Amino acid sequence: MNELLGSIGRRVIGVFSFYTGLISLLYYSIATHFSKRTRGKKIVYNIAIQQIYFTGVQALGIIGLIAFAFGAIIGLVVFQIAVGLSPTAKDYAGFIMVMSLVDVLGPLITAIIVIARSGTAMATEIANMVVRNEMLALESMAINTLNYIVLPRVVGMVVSIVCLVVFFCVVAVVTVMGLAWFVDPANEFGKTAALFFAEMDFFKVLGIVVKAVFFGCGISLICIINGFKVLMYPGGAPVSGIRGVVGSLQYVVVVGGILTVLFLL
Repeated sequence: MNELLGSIGRRVIGVFSFYTGLISLLYYSIATHFSKRTRGKKIVYNIAIQQIYFTGVQALGIIGLIAFAFGAIIGLVVFQIAVGLSPTAKDYAGFIMVMSLVDVLGPLITAIIVIARSGTAMATEIANMVVRNEMLALESMAINTLNYIVLPRVVGMVVSIVCLVVFFCVVAVVTVMGLAWFVDPANEFGKTAALFFAEMDFFKVLGIVVKAVFFGCGISLICIINGFKVLMYPGGAPVSGIRGVVGSLQYVVVVGGILTVLFLL
């Protein structure tokens, strides 16, 4: 029993230390950037823009396709169930589908796609830089790695996920509303739209943005720190990428669930 409690305690302390380390990494990277002694801030902005282009702009196609698929498939299933239950249930089924896509699936699916696509690349890139001693080369040239490596990738990831979540929600909502009209033209497109916009208040929008910001910070920092912790052998970089993906997925599921519950209270 004591061994079990000790094992659980060590695991809890390890998780707590890991996430406090992430917070410290974010704090010191921001503080370093705004320090008067820090040089090369323009380069940091350029790297952040490149990160936004890679993570956000180049992912619009896959995000739009998946948003359309989820909106169409899940919406069709719910509408068919609603038709079997009650003649008037379709209006409420449309409302439920729109809110579930926006509140839960939009941020979660977007984060998973970003992890699979950009999180892996970020962790592997940094791991390769460490293995090839590029970090030591940067430090030898008096370049602060917190400012050059960490901050632009965190900023780029946060901005990208916020924009991608909004894009996903818009595509999914339009798909569901169009499907509502297609299944029953007499339903009047405006009914489903009115039910949605009546509930889409400021706090719902705030909840979506807060989730996206938390996801962006967490995913980028977890992938970065796993890249820095690469094992120094030729196959260490892919291992860091896998650890970054697994850690990010765990973070997104847990934090997403906690934030969803908090905003429902």
